[in-house]
Amino acid sequence: MQKLRYLYNPSKCVVVVFNEQGHKHQHSFKLGPDPIPIAEKYTHLGIVCDSALATKGSIQEASVKLRWTYCNICGTGISSENVSAKTLMTIYTTAILPKAMSGCELWNNCAASDLARLEYINSV
Repeated sequence: MQKLRYLYNPSKCVVVVFNEQGHKHQHSFKLGPDPIPIAEKYTHLGIVCDSALATKGSIQEASVKLRWTYCNICGTGISSENVSAKTLMTIYTTAILPKAMSGCELWNNCAASDLARLEYINSV
């Protein structure tokens, strides 16, 4: 049986410390002999996680992506005058929404204002 091993590069890694409430402990993390720095936020596969698990930045980014993708698709000549409503809905659900909602499974503490912003952008 073959063993699978991962090679980690300490210079490309950071540690995000969660639930640290005002206590700035001097943590020290290492990967082998190399130290790993502590960061306030980290981007992994395009999803931003910060130490407070705040969703405001992610929701803002999602609304910008949704608007940007919609404007780019409409700029190619696709509009309600030359494409059926069913085709427009298919484009919206298969191309625009998935791009905007990337990483939404991490939005576990959305405020009412965040949801209102997403609903507004979705209805435009």
